[in-house]
Amino acid sequence: MLTNDDVFLPVIQYFIERKGTASWQIKKDKICFHDLTYIYKGKATYFVNEQSFELNPGDIIYVPKGSIREAVTDPDDPVHSFAFNFNIAYPSVDDDPLPLDTVFNISEDPYFIKLLREYNIVWLERKDGFSLKASGLFMMILHYIYSRLPSQADKQAADLRIEKLKKYIVNHYHEKIDKEILASLVQLNTVYMGSLFRKKTGYTINEYTQRIRINKACDMLATGEYSVSETALKCGFEDIFYFSKVFKKIIGLSPSEWCKSLKQA
Repeated sequence: MLTNDDVFLPVIQYFIERKGTASWQIKKDKICFHDLTYIYKGKATYFVNEQSFELNPGDIIYVPKGSIREAVTDPDDPVHSFAFNFNIAYPSVDDDPLPLDTVFNISEDPYFIKLLREYNIVWLERKDGFSLKASGLFMMILHYIYSRLPSQADKQAADLRIEKLKKYIVNHYHEKIDKEILASLVQLNTVYMGSLFRKKTGYTINEYTQRIRINKACDMLATGEYSVSETALKCGFEDIFYFSKVFKKIIGLSPSEWCKSLKQA
């Protein structure tokens, strides 16, 4: 199965903004493409590999390539949908399903509807080079869908918290970084915050802070305007010997050796 992080190129075979009549249906058949359909209004029943799914506004149905598909609308509330039939450019993964449930709901969002309507215009106009823009828009549509999945929403929330912590550290590297203050910024306890930060960045909060401070120290020393001791103080180190120790651990040279290497370069 493809994952959210796999790189792939979808090739759209067919697209339609479908405004069904009371008698609309899709006859039972094995499909040779992937089907991704968003229910904008109305209701429909889809059958995928003999399993039925009742669809309502805001629902998306994903039918993988090779599935047996059939569908009918509710005659009292005909379906209005946006449907994509596509293959994947790389033969080695074309038969692999996308990491999506068969049916899930993302509700109605003006931005998402705007993307769909823009795609409809591009598809119908078919100007020179339209396939490139169509592929780009479809990737944006897929990205939007992925970002609204529960697992991705949780991941996105975690990422936003980490970015907030990183921004604070970058803006306050020259001060003492208080973990209690950091935790209050993202409304987490300090232990979980530290664990989440390390999981997402590969560094503890202290390690990340030290890297920001030392990289800033390099920038300052490179100007030739500051001594090593001045740089240490401005980068949040009160102990020049500790600064030198951390500097060498991260850069591989002592501050004086690093400055000397700049002059020789």
